[in-house]
Amino acid sequence: MTKVRVQVGPNQFAPGTSVDFKPITEPWCEFQLQDGSRLRVKLVVSDVIKLDEARGPEGEPIYVIKSSNVVAVSVPDDLKTPTTPGDKSGGTYL
Repeated sequence: MTKVRVQVGPNQFAPGTSVDFKPITEPWCEFQLQDGSRLRVKLVVSDVIKLDEARGPEGEPIYVIKSSNVVAVSVPDDLKTPTTPGDKSGGTYL
């Protein structure tokens, strides 16, 4: 476990401890979109920090997580736009 400072406000920091963890499951949340696309989203946690001095309303420890969202989409062929030969972009972005 490593001691760290966690930003909890604009100029406020709280002491915390990085806690070792292991994923038990990392499920995907799946959504069927109205246009026929299927959206899959997964939260991937990279760090868990237990605040040393702060407690929740019932005295429970407060944990801060660092995480990333992983997003995947499956799109029906009729929604795809053809790309120009040699175009590596895969489409147009706004």
